[in-house]
Amino acid sequence: MFLQTQRRIESLLFVLFLALMVYMLIERVYRTNIKIEEKKKRTTTQTLLNTFRHYCMTIVKQGTEVQAIPNEFSSLQQEICQTLGIIPWCRDP
Repeated sequence: MFLQTQRRIESLLFVLFLALMVYMLIERVYRTNIKIEEKKKRTTTQTLLNTFRHYCMTIVKQGTEVQAIPNEFSSLQQEICQTLGIIPWCRDP
């Protein structure tokens, strides 16, 4: 097992704590900023993350050059990013 010292156990617990704080912060910011119906105020972080589950990016390699081409966001994904105040990484028109 990789947790053989107290320092590693403490470090792992700290990382888990930070991850849970970010998870809860996403939910809180979304619920605070949503302006639509009351039902959406009960949206969980898991529901928000599931919206992006099938999002993908195309990686193109030509010789030594590598280019990442993101797909377009759906309207729901754009709405979530706007509500959270996230500027999505989009393809240049």
